Amino acid sequence: MSRPPLLTLCAVALFSATCFPIIASAQPAPRSAPVDTATVLNTARQRIALFQARWQQAWIRSDINAVSGETDKKVRAMRITYGHCDYVYGRGNGRPMIPVWGTPDTVFTPIVSNNSAYALCPSWLLGTMPRDMDEARYPDAAIRTGDTLHIRQMREDLIRSLDGFQDLLPEDGFLRMQRVRFLVDAHRYDRAERALDTCGDTFACLSLRGYVAHERGDVSRADSLFVEATSRLDELSACSWIDLRQLLPDPPSDSPRDEYAFTPCSERHKIARMFWWLSDPLFSVAGNERRATHFARRVWYGLHSGMDRDQRHDWRKDYGGDAVEELITRYGPPSAALWIGEKEDRLHDSHVGELHAGPYTTVEYTSGRQSFTPSLSAVYSPYSVGDSSWQLHQRDSTHDAMDRGRIWWPHEHMAFEGRIAEMPLGQVAMLRRYTGVTLAVTHNLFGRADTVLTNLRRDSAEAVLVVSPAPDTMNTLGRGRVHPGGSLFTSALIPSEPAVVSVEARHPRLRNLFGRSRFGVRPPAALSALAAGQLDISAPVFYDAARGGTPPDAPGMFPHMLATTMLRQGDRIGIFWETYGVTPGDSVQFRVAIERTTRTGFLQRIGEVTRLRDVPLRALGIAWRDPDTRTTMSEGPSIMPRAISLDLGDLEPGEYRVVVEARVPGGQPVRSERALTIIGR
Repeated sequence: MSRPPLLTLCAVALFSATCFPIIASAQPAPRSAPVDTATVLNTARQRIALFQARWQQAWIRSDINAVSGETDKKVRAMRITYGHCDYVYGRGNGRPMIPVWGTPDTVFTPIVSNNSAYALCPSWLLGTMPRDMDEARYPDAAIRTGDTLHIRQMREDLIRSLDGFQDLLPEDGFLRMQRVRFLVDAHRYDRAERALDTCGDTFACLSLRGYVAHERGDVSRADSLFVEATSRLDELSACSWIDLRQLLPDPPSDSPRDEYAFTPCSERHKIARMFWWLSDPLFSVAGNERRATHFARRVWYGLHSGMDRDQRHDWRKDYGGDAVEELITRYGPPSAALWIGEKEDRLHDSHVGELHAGPYTTVEYTSGRQSFTPSLSAVYSPYSVGDSSWQLHQRDSTHDAMDRGRIWWPHEHMAFEGRIAEMPLGQVAMLRRYTGVTLAVTHNLFGRADTVLTNLRRDSAEAVLVVSPAPDTMNTLGRGRVHPGGSLFTSALIPSEPAVVSVEARHPRLRNLFGRSRFGVRPPAALSALAAGQLDISAPVFYDAARGGTPPDAPGMFPHMLATTMLRQGDRIGIFWETYGVTPGDSVQFRVAIERTTRTGFLQRIGEVTRLRDVPLRALGIAWRDPDTRTTMSEGPSIMPRAISLDLGDLEPGEYRVVVEARVPGGQPVRSERALTIIGR
């Protein structure tokens, strides 16, 4: 039953070519002749319909050959299952679910139409394909060679026709959009930009320019154009344009769409600003590629849904067009859409009744996609974010993850030119200075299995530390290098204000491989804010006591700063801290303690009390009065650096906190702490 709609579409298109000679000539009418707007637009639509029908015929001829030659029966079976997404899935927790290929115990939520029985199951697991076969980039990639030249020539003829129609109706938005769409499909980016030369600076014109810039790879310019286009909209229109609902996970997750749906427009603008700020893949690269990609997808959908049917998809809401729109918004145009066959189309239609939205296909994407949008909780509290606020990609290999029944199934993703790996965060130290705070950050690239991190630690990768206190404000304040051992250290003097910090490492030769660690900080006030006679102390910093000795100051400690807060029994730990505001000549009483924070079992506590067995220590401490009153004098309050080393050999495995306390005679003690994990030998 998929054939009659296709033949009908062809018949209508061919009939229109006979009825309207302007289709064949593609020449504008004489200027003196009156222009019948309705006739011109109707002719243009039917010319487009003719091209779409011929394109679909060529695609189906090619797909018949491609699918019938499928050698992997398992992949073929799963493609049919995913192509029948809307009636294969079961129900779980009141939501439609479908098994993930290769993991029968893992399910995901398909994209379900709210207006029909149609649903879509996107996949990036059914096979691999070369990048030059990605149909999102090369629309004709699935058409066999024998038909490709003919389709390209037809597209050129259509473009010339649309040029002529635009001459007749120079201000018509539909014609302008379709010209840009087909010029971009043909990779004629210069001509597409020239087609917008006289367009002006309205929202429609700026967004079309942004789309062309994005498709030609000028992401920074595209992002700027989309931001400018959004500023041209009134509040109500902008509220619809920046709507993030389809990028938020479905209920019953922790970020339900329903909550967002009732958010006032003014608040949505604030949420969108924070959302795209945190979604920027790399703060150190100009432009926000994830934001630009999102709005390019919105424009792509607008261009393609100008007709009821467009190549493979039916855009009408009653035929599942709303599900296709959500698919495009969350994942972008498919890299491949394989037809499951005429027999499967008939079976499909027999299930969905009067839908007849065939030909039905899978929707597949190239591997190596990445997810950059943060959790909604991170959007509301950006200065408390950690690497758990993002899951950029599957950390394990797909094969290993399938064996364990775990598959990375993000709510959204994008194709990124390169690959970004999450670098595990080691320590973050913040030491007060008169004009700001010295931020020191360490990472251990051995702490997580990832091919990108392996490549970074093998070479002396370059790193930058970017501090962003607010959206669109990126300050590169520090630089560093990955040491051959796999550790990374960066530091910078930063302002005393909340900020999101992004440490970004780049491979020195493979320039498309990046490591990234992004987290929020709330620095203490600068020393200039410390009142006279007031005492303060920094959080303790762990360093390698075996190599670092007793460092005289922070610069002497930084080269030995540990890239982890997880140590083994028997290790010797160096602890460094600074005390602020000590009056020269005053002696200071210090106390350093390591205290257990995890509870022990009942029998173990009985053993400790009765000493029936040898029980390792669960705490240790040391206190002393330091007669050494030397301080580092700078502008304003003094800085007293101190360091000691402690043996962890007698402490049992578990969670601890290292507490450092300082007190001057007659004053109240000040204290700070840092978490520490001890594991077995």
